[in-house]
Amino acid sequence: GGYSFGAVLAFEMSLQLPKDELSLMEYLVLIDGSPNWIEGQIKEYKEATIKRSGSMDNSTEAVLAFIRRGFGVEPDGLYEKLRVLSPDVEAQVKVAMSVLREVMPGMLTTDTDYYMLYSSKLMLLAEQYSPKSIFSGSVHLIKAADSFQVGEDYGLSKVCSGR
Repeated sequence: GGYSFGAVLAFEMSLQLPKDELSLMEYLVLIDGSPNWIEGQIKEYKEATIKRSGSMDNSTEAVLAFIRRGFGVEPDGLYEKLRVLSPDVEAQVKVAMSVLREVMPGMLTTDTDYYMLYSSKLMLLAEQYSPKSIFSGSVHLIKAADSFQVGEDYGLSKVCSGR
């Protein structure tokens, strides 16, 4: 099983199991996650953000989604500063952290830089993921009360045929 993005990994690993080994697995446990995990994360950000003209690139979207979700703010002018640095997510994170440190002095640790970069890269990676087949085993889904997932069943009915 897996939690959050780990649910995406656990799902894909279960798809890659040979049929004889899959039969040994009683069920797959997904804790507040599914193969469409990224869709829920990005949708939550987009719905909470003022519509901008044109389309937003993936790296800017990922960094801003982390900031919105983690801090509940988007400092004025940050979008424009990040957009010009795209697709260099590492440069975007450095600029974003600099701006956030000005807006929230003393509230961020050095670990926040790493976590923002890791989370942004994870979102970019997950955005490319699409299951290549349908999972036929049993799935146990545990939902969080404040989840960012899309749909009541987290989209599992599209990728699972089991119970």
